[in-house]
Amino acid sequence: MIPIDALMEMYSEALNGAVGLGETRYYDAGPEYRRAFDRLVEIAAIDTGRTVEGPRGYRSPAWDEFARKLAGVLGAMEEDQFLILSFKGHRAFVQFAAQGPGGMRVEAVSNSFLPPSEHLDRSATERLRKLGWRPPTGSPAGSVPERDPEGSPNFWVQLDPPVDFNAAAGLAVDTLVEVYRVPHPGFLAYRALESTGGGHPVFPTLGLKREEDVPQPAGPPSPGELMVRVLAVARHLAGDDDLNPDPDGDIRLRYGSAPVFMRVVGDPPMLRIFSPVLGDVAANSALLKRLNGINGGLPAGRVFHAGRTVFMALEVIPLPYSEEQVVAALKLLGHLADRLDDELRESFGARREEGFDSRPPQGDAGYL
Repeated sequence: MIPIDALMEMYSEALNGAVGLGETRYYDAGPEYRRAFDRLVEIAAIDTGRTVEGPRGYRSPAWDEFARKLAGVLGAMEEDQFLILSFKGHRAFVQFAAQGPGGMRVEAVSNSFLPPSEHLDRSATERLRKLGWRPPTGSPAGSVPERDPEGSPNFWVQLDPPVDFNAAAGLAVDTLVEVYRVPHPGFLAYRALESTGGGHPVFPTLGLKREEDVPQPAGPPSPGELMVRVLAVARHLAGDDDLNPDPDGDIRLRYGSAPVFMRVVGDPPMLRIFSPVLGDVAANSALLKRLNGINGGLPAGRVFHAGRTVFMALEVIPLPYSEEQVVAALKLLGHLADRLDDELRESFGARREEGFDSRPPQGDAGYL
């Protein structure tokens, strides 16, 4: 079993951008730690509401191979062909326009085309300039070819012939990693087109999916749809096709000594995962101080006292819904609750809670 302090430190690493155990002191700790770290990266993504960023200065080795492939594609592009590399699920992109004897125009998206949630801050725009990008010359309405043929509403560079395609690919990769914070080439898709004839060239050697082949995220499920999906996950984990919600609408599982419940709340709905880790205990200053201390270092979720019971809870917002996200959240909360119930019982002499609201369990619904 992994100590809570170790999980907290691993979560802090994940939240601050570590993308692998090579970034932590747990690299040689074995497969249990590696599995836990992978789940914590997913939970960090849930908590931040975005893809977990790689730490500044870190780059997956996969980018070097992608840069090589990209340089080959750029060198093979014909005049008036365009290639756009986009960050899946985001609005960030880098685009190339092959101009034949005129060289190549390369652009990186500016805040004019980014939603507020993805706006580049001052440090990002400064990094673009240091990489060699020229700043936008005007607004989307003003910097059109008819009015500003040499400029752009995006960050841009004009590469004169003979074009160094390796340098162009390197600039694009540096920008995607360091500015738009794309963690891996697998998070990219591409779109290609021709200004004459309206064709759509295909570049399979990039190793990326075309934008039109990337499934678009579905809207949030209804409360009933979310319950059906969550129940399917619970039945799979428990190995029990007859598992059903209790009269309160809760799905009950168990992780070690800890009962774990799942409940769908709200509309648009979210999934609340909770565990009563300590029962029959009155609130007092020592207990509340201990719970506040735990909350200050938890990797996710919170602990609180209500109705003579101490609970651990974690909410998951399913946008978009992912079975892997639910499993990761369940296992994280279950692992923490399984450890916490013993620690609190030793400190405060209260009994381990065996059910919700001090009610006895209705059979063993299954184990995580």
